[in-house]
Amino acid sequence: MIKKQIIPLIILLLFLTLTCSGCDNNLSLSNITYNVSGNVSDINGVGLKNVILNFASQVSTQTTEDGYYQITGLTGEISITPVLDGYSFEPNTITVNQKQNNVDFIGQKDNHLPQKYTFNIVNEYPHDIEAFTQGLYYEKDILYEGTGLYGQSDMRKVDLETGEILDIYKLDNQYFGEGITILNEKVYQSTWKSNIMFIYDKDLNLIKKTKFPFHCWGLTDDNVHLIMSDGTSLIRYIDPNKYEVSKEIEVTINNEPINNINELEYIDGKIYANIWQSNTIIIINPHKKKVDGIIDLNGLINPHLYQHELNVLNGIAYDPDGNRLFVTGKLWPKLFEIELIPK
Repeated sequence: MIKKQIIPLIILLLFLTLTCSGCDNNLSLSNITYNVSGNVSDINGVGLKNVILNFASQVSTQTTEDGYYQITGLTGEISITPVLDGYSFEPNTITVNQKQNNVDFIGQKDNHLPQKYTFNIVNEYPHDIEAFTQGLYYEKDILYEGTGLYGQSDMRKVDLETGEILDIYKLDNQYFGEGITILNEKVYQSTWKSNIMFIYDKDLNLIKKTKFPFHCWGLTDDNVHLIMSDGTSLIRYIDPNKYEVSKEIEVTINNEPINNINELEYIDGKIYANIWQSNTIIIINPHKKKVDGIIDLNGLINPHLYQHELNVLNGIAYDPDGNRLFVTGKLWPKLFEIELIPK
């Protein structure tokens, strides 16, 4: 009788042991912390310093002088991606867990240094000296222009050749107009600090004002997303319906963030961006997350020739059919068509 009772008990104990062992394995996969380390070197085995290793959302570490790195306190599976301007890496990204605690990366120079440009003036057009230009968009010999300053902001349509204002919508005094674009046959005009987006038809009849979750500076689009800057080094891709962020790009050169990114224009898959308070436009490759070009516009206009005070360079527009690039500035008397000359 005693033997009959002991046998089921032994079977039960074995079952519980196996079950708990499985639980421990599951816990070890998800909850036990671990470290990953390794070296990042060039193809000759020389360690690369200052390589950023992204391993979680907005979390990263950096290699030491000899290319060594260590990431501690990880749980679960984590993807690691090395980043250094001018280099591509093998592997590009790798997923690790507690069973793989040593990962090395090999970096190779990709010769991706920004092309520097100067310019040649092709044409000059009249521009309203009272227009504090915040956004510019070209379509069929018409310029859509958004202007700023409290009490002076508006959205306007302008004849390119004559500078005549064809239509205008004046914003209420509490709004400071910012970047503009046209997406899906609608004109979008952003604002600074008020978190409001104005949406018009192409005759500048106001369709609606909507809440917008960002303090926008520059605005453009890629035919799918609104693309915005906010004066930092970030470029955000925004769903035009829900205003949710689809992706972000941090703009850097040699791993240094480029701040004060202002007015934007999307041209042939790249983003042209004014740098506020400078005479520079950078050309951002959003797919590679790199700056492809730097345009030096010093000397474009001589402020001493005019009786009023000119403000900064700001305003980029593009004619895709004629391959024409237009630039202007805040309170400038002229808008220029320029061609870029590689230095």
